[in-house]
Formats: sequence, structure tokens, C-alpha cells
Amino acid sequence: MFTLSMFHYLQILRTHLKELRYLAYIFGLGTTIMLMTPSCKPKVTLSTPTEGHILVGVDQELMSLMIQMEDIFERNYNHAQVDLQAFEETDLINTFLKDSLQYIVTSRDLNQKELDYFKKLEIVPRRYSLGTSALAFVVNKANLRDTALTYEKLLEFICIKPLSDFKQLVIENTRSGIAHVLLDKCQSENLPSHIYAKKSKSEVFDYVEAHPEAIGLVDWSALSDSDDPVAKKELSRVRLLAVSRPMDSVQQGFVLPYQYNLQDKIYPFTRDLYIISRSGRNDLGLGFASFMAGEIGQKILLKAGLLPKYQSERWIEIKSKNLDVVE
Repeated sequence: MFTLSMFHYLQILRTHLKELRYLAYIFGLGTTIMLMTPSCKPKVTLSTPTEGHILVGVDQELMSLMIQMEDIFERNYNHAQVDLQAFEETDLINTFLKDSLQYIVTSRDLNQKELDYFKKLEIVPRRYSLGTSALAFVVNKANLRDTALTYEKLLEFICIKPLSDFKQLVIENTRSGIAHVLLDKCQSENLPSHIYAKKSKSEVFDYVEAHPEAIGLVDWSALSDSDDPVAKKELSRVRLLAVSRPMDSVQQGFVLPYQYNLQDKIYPFTRDLYIISRSGRNDLGLGFASFMAGEIGQKILLKAGLLPKYQSERWIEIKSKNLDVVE
């Protein structure tokens, strides 16, 4: 028999069921919102060949050239950020070997000792040749008599002793790539006492300008860009020293490190430019390397007065037609 107490019990049960359904609805809605709402943790920026962030170590002597590369690369790829950090060559290679840098731009390839080191780590560095620069010898602008030296006489001056007309050789830094080239040329572990080192290229030009018996030595990229006001100013203070080819080579007279002499392999003091990676990833560093080795990057090298590794083809179409003679 249905009584009032049973009716009251059913009413209470219905109320509880409604509350349970409401709680289940709220819980389900909250779970859905949590799944759809992005996490409050910072997003990890993935590095691809055209976006992301990369730190590139650069030989100090090539810094002005690389700033141009970085600027144009970032203009082409708005989501790419390339940070350049300058090092002297010795410090650059050592930092790279210690895994503190994944990408470096340098004026030499890795030597066999460095390659063997990576082989022990089971790492195969990717090395991309970009172009060719040179060593430029400069003398005092007032020196009109001695503006050329034979290759052999210059090596004697660098490695053995001062000459009658030139007493000092001035370079930028003893840990620079230029110092490394001189040590290789002389097959020595130490530079002679008549080779002086300054803190910057500007100080090298200052010294040569003030000392007629000094020869300065800088990377050609510091002077090669005819549109660079800094390069034009420095070149106006000194005079380029012409050098002959070695005696066992076909002689071409005394030559300067101009682009066409680099192209024809006539100038004897050249060195190749590389970007080297120890990363195996397909990241922004690889994209930057591809950009520099590609058409735009190679045109930057060409415009800077250096010799690009790859030159784009130029097609010229000549259409013959009757020419009108104007009297």
C-alpha cells in the first residue's frame, strides 16, 4: 500500500539523482575545458631550416661579412633568429670541439687531428665550403719604391728575418687565423720576434701608417668591398703590396688579391671559407648554411669582392635584327 512516507522517500531519491546528474555534467564539462585549454607551460620553439633560433660562432676576421649574411637571411625568413658570436680562430675551434657551439664559420677546414677527435665521438661534422678569401699585405702609403715582393722574399721576411726595407710584420692577434697560416707556412710552433700583434685591424693600419718600415697583414675581406665606407677609409690610409707566384709556378708578374686573380688562382696567399656543423639535425643552422651556399649568399660574397664557391649562370640572349643607319 502506497503511503505518505514512501512518497516522501521517493521525492528525496529523485532530488539526489538530479544532484548526481548535475555533478556529472559539471565534471565532464570541466574535463573537456581542461583538455581544450593550452598548457600554461612555455611552448618549446622547434628549429627548422627557416625558423627558430641558432647561435653561430664566427672567426673575428670574418665578422663584418657574416653580419651582412645574417641581416639578409633574417629579412627573408621572419621567424628565424641567428645570433653571431665572434672568436679568435684558436678559441673558436676549441669551443667547437668542447660542444659549446654547434655551428662555426671559419677560414679553414678541420685538420686531421680534429677530424680524428670527432671520429672517436662517432660524430661526422658537416663541412660546407662557401668561397675563397686571401691574405692582404699592406705597406705605408708614402712607400713608393717597395710596392712588390717576390713570394720567396716575402716568406723569408715572414719566417726568418727582417729585410733591408721592411723590419716588422704586424698582424691582428696571435690567436687569429692569420697567425695559424703563418705558422703553417713557416712550419714552426712560434712566430719570429719581428712579428707584432695588435688588438684590432684598425690598430694594424695605425701602426703601418706611422711606420714606413712595417708591413701589415689582414684578411682581404677587411678591404675587398668597394662599397663599404670602413673598408674604403682603411684602404685610403695604406697601399697594397703586390706579390709574385712561387718560382716553381707559371709566373704572372706581381699580383694583388683582386677577385679575378682569386678566380684564376694566380694570387698565392688564399684561404677557403667554411661553415662547419657538428649537429646532425635538420635545423635552422642547416638552413643558414644552405642560404650562404645558395644563390643569395654567394652573391653577397661576390659583391664583397671575394670569390664565391658557386656562381649562378647568367644567360644573355642576343636577337639579331636589321639596324637602322642614322645619318
